Amino acid sequence: MARRALLLAGALAAASGDDGLLQIRLATLESDIDALLTVPWPPLAVTAQVFATGLVGSSVVGDLASDDDLRSTLWLLIRSMRAQAAVYMIYVGDENGTFVGYYGEGQTSRGGDFYYTMLDGPACDFSGACRKYFDVDQTSGQPPCDGDAEVYADGAFCFADDYYDVASYDPRARPWYAGALETAATASWSDVYIFADDAAPGISAVDRLYDAAGHFAGVAAVDYKLSQIESLVAAAYNYSEDGSVAFIVEPDGDLIAASLPNVALAYDSSGTLKQVPAATCGAPLIRAAYAHGGDSALDLLTVDGAQYWILRSVLADAFGLRWNFTSLHPTECPAGYGLAGLACAQCDPEDHMTSDAGSTRCDTCAEGYYKYAKDGEDRCAACADAGDCDDLGLDPDGPTSLVHVGFFGGFADPDNASLSVGGGLLEAAAIAAMAADHFNARNATIVDWGVGACDAKLQLTFHETRTVASEGIPAYYDANEFLDVVVGPAASARAGKG
Repeated sequence: MARRALLLAGALAAASGDDGLLQIRLATLESDIDALLTVPWPPLAVTAQVFATGLVGSSVVGDLASDDDLRSTLWLLIRSMRAQAAVYMIYVGDENGTFVGYYGEGQTSRGGDFYYTMLDGPACDFSGACRKYFDVDQTSGQPPCDGDAEVYADGAFCFADDYYDVASYDPRARPWYAGALETAATASWSDVYIFADDAAPGISAVDRLYDAAGHFAGVAAVDYKLSQIESLVAAAYNYSEDGSVAFIVEPDGDLIAASLPNVALAYDSSGTLKQVPAATCGAPLIRAAYAHGGDSALDLLTVDGAQYWILRSVLADAFGLRWNFTSLHPTECPAGYGLAGLACAQCDPEDHMTSDAGSTRCDTCAEGYYKYAKDGEDRCAACADAGDCDDLGLDPDGPTSLVHVGFFGGFADPDNASLSVGGGLLEAAAIAAMAADHFNARNATIVDWGVGACDAKLQLTFHETRTVASEGIPAYYDANEFLDVVVGPAASARAGKG
């Protein structure tokens, strides 16, 4: 949590100008993934500590399969992580080939529970299937111990013979184990590799274990599938909503995850799901962004005639991880979105404002609403009886200052304002004259005009000065009146009180 807070604080400090929201968005994704990847290290440290203090394990390597203290420890640790992350597995392997561990809740195709797996190295010649899989009590984590059971030397630890599956496996030959022995650091990240159980690519946090005498005792590990990383990326960037894309790539160019589906991971000719290089993936945007290169935090990229903002960041930790994050944002927004700084943000539904595709502003009223101006701002009001604001016959291809269908237009520039109704043109001068005739006995100034309530009536908003008889002083009122528009020759329209 402290590291995540520092990442976000750094992003907030760096976020300035129009690109600030984009920086914060990418930093939020980075911090979410960083928070996920920090989860394994405290449980691994606990596992290393119980080995180092002699609480579990034995001076005779290979007794781990019958060490119920180790099983209980792993059970408590996998349970402790479930509230923070969807951990795939936690386990321990040793030099005799013994392997013990738990699957995280819902991480196997068997169902939504926890499951236990065990391989007794000294009892296996590794020419056949020795690794067993067990259902467990979901409260204690204890595998079944009834019926015909295998009872180990201490007489207190046993498993029923009705394990639900069996497989050939040797932990010593797996990338997570071999990689842990090759690194200088005791704790480190493995390279991405294919998991043995379901042939899915993933990554392991690994920690070498030593007994109380300082002798090597095995390797502990916690697994994540890459699909778990990708789910976070896809949740943060949704191309179908705002046109944004994000991806994570390793230093060698292989994709870890992408917000677009079926891009970062693909099946090879043998049917194995593997990483895809960013340079050759199936997404033109990602290929172009990767080929564009550069290390600037903010850049512009044109792909197939469309422009995108590119943001980059790097997530690195003390355990050898270094992932490059990239996000792309269109400089124009899809329908229903407008720019907030450089980022497309959804138009506020409470304002009833929307936008057309390719627009940068939420400047159009939603269906069933018409636009008017008040206090210098565009606003939307509901059409009468949920009517259609597009049935007024207004010409959308008229002058630039034309009041659009069902919209209000400002009266600040009366020389350039006009309104087309039913094929005729009502000039601003005619509106002013009409208002003067109608309000000739009043000291009124028109401040706004437009088609009101979708009924082809002209709405005039005006300031009126009246005298309050009881006090003998002038007072100002804002009021609305509706006038029936009678279309005649341009600049000679007539009006009657509606």
